[in-house]
Amino acid sequence: MGRRRRGPAHRGRRAHRAAVGRRHPGATPAENAAWWNGLSEREQDTYLALFPAAVGALDGLPATVRDRANRGVLEIEYARVSTELAEVRAREPAAGDPGHGDWQREHDRLAGQVRGMESIQRRLEAGGTGGLPETFLLAFATEGNGRAVVAVGNPDLADHTAVYVPGTGARLENVEGDLVRTTRLWRESTVAAMGESVSTIMWLGYDAPQNAMPFEQGEIIPSATSRGYALDAAPALRDFAAGLETAAGGPDAGHTTVIGHSYGSTVVGAAAKDGGGLATDDIVAVGSPGMLVPYAKDLGVGDGHVWSMAAGTLDDIVPNAGRMFLGENDAGIGIGRYGIPYLKTDLVPNVPSDEQFGAHIMANDSTGHSAYWDENSQSLRNQSRVIAGRYDDVELG
Repeated sequence: MGRRRRGPAHRGRRAHRAAVGRRHPGATPAENAAWWNGLSEREQDTYLALFPAAVGALDGLPATVRDRANRGVLEIEYARVSTELAEVRAREPAAGDPGHGDWQREHDRLAGQVRGMESIQRRLEAGGTGGLPETFLLAFATEGNGRAVVAVGNPDLADHTAVYVPGTGARLENVEGDLVRTTRLWRESTVAAMGESVSTIMWLGYDAPQNAMPFEQGEIIPSATSRGYALDAAPALRDFAAGLETAAGGPDAGHTTVIGHSYGSTVVGAAAKDGGGLATDDIVAVGSPGMLVPYAKDLGVGDGHVWSMAAGTLDDIVPNAGRMFLGENDAGIGIGRYGIPYLKTDLVPNVPSDEQFGAHIMANDSTGHSAYWDENSQSLRNQSRVIAGRYDDVELG
C-alpha cells in the first residue's frame, strides 16, 4: 500500500522542537510546568494554535490546557484519517486480486481508527451531561496502535484520582469498552467518596500486546507473554503519573490509585518496581498475569497499599496462564540470620492473586476476565472503595 504519511503529531513535535529550542527543558513534568507557566498568555495561545500535538503531549501541564490542545489534534486527525479511508475505499481491488488482502488490512486499520475517534468524541460530548462531570482529553495520537488518555472529571482538582491501564488487545479502535469502564469507575467511586471529588482516567499511553493465544495473527508465541511491551511503556506511565501530581499541586494534593487490568498490571509493575517511583498512593491489580516482582512490597507503595482481584481459575485463566512469563519468583541466594547465606527455592513465580505475593486480596464476583467492571458488581464496588480511600469498607476474599 506504500509508505504511510506521517500525521500531525509527528510534524507538530518536530516543529515544536525547532520553535522552542533551548527555552523548553523537556526533561520532567515539573520542568514542563515551569516552562509553560513562564510564558505569557499570548505566547501560550500561540503554542496552542501552532503546535497542539506537542503541547497536548506535555506531562505536567494543566488538564484544561492539554484538553484544549488534544481536542484540536483529534479534529485534525479525524479529518485526515477519514479522507484516507475514503480514498482507500475508492480504489478497492476485485475480490480475487492478489493485492486485496493488503487493501483489506489498510482499510480495516483506518476504519478502526475512525471508529475509535468517534467513540472518544462521543465521550467528550457527554461530559457535563447525565450526571457526569466534564471530560478531558489528556493525550491523543494515531501513531502505533493509537494513544488516548481520557479523564472523567478534572484530575487537577480531584480529591481522589484513579488511572486505569488496559491490557492485551487495547488499541484506539477498541477504546469504547475502556471508556465505559472508566465511566463506571467514576460513578461508583463518587458514591464511595461521600461528597469528595473524583476523577477517573483511561490511560492508553502505550502499544499493548495484541495477542494472548498462540498462532493468532501468525504469532507462534503470543505477544502477551513478552515483558518488552511493559518495560517500554513504564517510563511513559511514570511520567504521566508524575505529571498528574505536578498539575494537582504536589504529592499531598490528593489521593491517587493506579489500576492495571491484565497485561496493564504488568505495565504498572514495570513502572513501579526497582524504585521506579510511580507517583501513586495505591496500586490495584485486576486479573493480573504477573507484575514482574515476587512481592507486593517491591512496588514502592508499601504492601498495605497493594490490592489484587482475580476470579476463579475457571472464570479467568489469565493469572495462571501468565505467571510463568510475567510473574516472578524469589529463587536465588538470600542472607539469613547472622549473615549466613541460604538458598531460596521458590521456583513457582508469584502473581498478585497469590497469597504469598502479599497484596490485599479483594473479594469479587467476576465471571470472566473482562467482567470486573460490570454494573452493580462487587468487583466494581471494591475497586471504587480503594479509589475513594475507604479501605475499611473493602471486602476481602
